[in-house]
Amino acid sequence: SGLAAFSPDGRCLAVTHGLREVRLLSPDSGAALATLSAPKPERITALAFSGDGSVLAGATDNAGIQIWRLRDLRRRLETLHLDWDSSGPAGDASPAVRGAEPIGSGASAAAPRARLHRRGALWIAGTGSVLALVLGLTGVRHHRRLVRAYEEVEAIARKRRQELEAAQAQLIHSQKMKALGALAAGVAHDFNNLLSVIRMSNQLLARQVEPSQENREELEAIEQAVNQGKGIARSILGYSRQAEPAESLFCVSDLVSETLAMLSQGFLSGIILTLELDPEAPLVRGERSRIEQILLNLVVNASEAMQGQGRLTLTVRQADEPGRCLLAPRPARHYVELAVRDSGPGISEAHLPHIFEPFFSTRQGGAERGAGLGLTTVYSIAERDGWGLDVITQPGAGATFRVLIPADPDAAAPAPEPSMEDPRP
Repeated sequence: SGLAAFSPDGRCLAVTHGLREVRLLSPDSGAALATLSAPKPERITALAFSGDGSVLAGATDNAGIQIWRLRDLRRRLETLHLDWDSSGPAGDASPAVRGAEPIGSGASAAAPRARLHRRGALWIAGTGSVLALVLGLTGVRHHRRLVRAYEEVEAIARKRRQELEAAQAQLIHSQKMKALGALAAGVAHDFNNLLSVIRMSNQLLARQVEPSQENREELEAIEQAVNQGKGIARSILGYSRQAEPAESLFCVSDLVSETLAMLSQGFLSGIILTLELDPEAPLVRGERSRIEQILLNLVVNASEAMQGQGRLTLTVRQADEPGRCLLAPRPARHYVELAVRDSGPGISEAHLPHIFEPFFSTRQGGAERGAGLGLTTVYSIAERDGWGLDVITQPGAGATFRVLIPADPDAAAPAPEPSMEDPRP
């Protein structure tokens, strides 16, 4: 309809809107101050303010009049803490008021739009902050879970790499030992043939020379050395032609004494030899020649390490627990520990992991270069028979090799033997 009317003070403009609404606008800013509605949708044909601006009247096309008492309406709004102010700054939102019911008519006013907009903006901002915080915490938790999972995967991969490296090293060592076994079998076969020739010559010599005490002792020493050499050769070849079983029950202390008797005075010259024998050490069951082979290799290595000058200690004792070992023994109630300790220069940390590898030797000088098979033979015998093996060493403080032999569970301890110290010139 486009009807409009100014209030007497010029601070408010009433404009019809549709059939049943009248809007109060600010002439300065054009902002809506309030929306007034009538109870019935009747077309408004005229608008007019009272002289003091407290009442707004609208004529309708059915000869009716709608009246809004603006002063009373504003007082009601004040009780609700709502109002409109036509002098406010341009663009400010104003309340929309509805439902006022003056004489035969209705009126209403809306809440201030600026305040509602601020509340809505604050609610949206608060909700957005909460959502951002929740999303951020979720992202941090997810990142931490990913980091933990990555660390677990790295630990598993590192463990698998170590196991693979250990398996590869064991495979390489096994291949070396297999090749060494084939070589040793050929050498042992030829060595056994040479020993047979030596034994035959010794027997012929015994028939030809006069049977004096001195000659008899030398010939018996040659025969004993040949028999022990043949035992070592049979051990390497893995068979025995003796009528008696290969395994027997024996005392390790007695075997140590018998093996040392094979060594010549020249070999032990300059070495102080100490034997520490436990009288209560139990008997063991096994192949004597294999323990002899281990003992000879360890004694020869110790003598070469000390260059013929120093202290060599051989110990035989009972051990209830194997303790730390490079090669663990098979389970048993008791063990017999055979230890060979020298006062040589010891083994460096760089060489220690390789001392049992075939053909590894630190002896480069002298008349002959070390073959690097002595400790390999010791390791092979101990691994095959289920014996424990360990080495204790410090640079400059000598080395101790320990062999742990499971004791026979049904054997009693041998008769006690006193310890002895045999200084040799």
